[in-house]
Amino acid sequence: MSERIIQLTEELFKYNHIFMNHFLVAREKNTVPDFEKEVRPFADEVKIVNDEWCKLVKEWIDENSPKLFNKRQVESIHEQIESYSMHCFYPNTSKPRFLNTQKTVEYFLTGIKKELKNK
Repeated sequence: MSERIIQLTEELFKYNHIFMNHFLVAREKNTVPDFEKEVRPFADEVKIVNDEWCKLVKEWIDENSPKLFNKRQVESIHEQIESYSMHCFYPNTSKPRFLNTQKTVEYFLTGIKKELKNK
């Protein structure tokens, strides 16, 4: 299970960087994308990885009781990833909020990855 969580965490890292790229392009172009053609397919792709990651990390927490992580944090990160997989496409998304969320997700994913690699 740990190896699969690490693999999914790596995928979420990649998506987190893709969110940033989409965000920067959206702000530069200042155009609203076609939801059905651009946003939804990408968000659905992220959701598959994000949902599996959330489920497995919560199971891992149940089995290992890590001191630094709890299920509520995992659910919060899960929700943030899901939300920002769509918000990153829109130029009116708040820049400070987006950047703070992006850093929070990155920090949490890094912590999970380190914890799993140390086990």
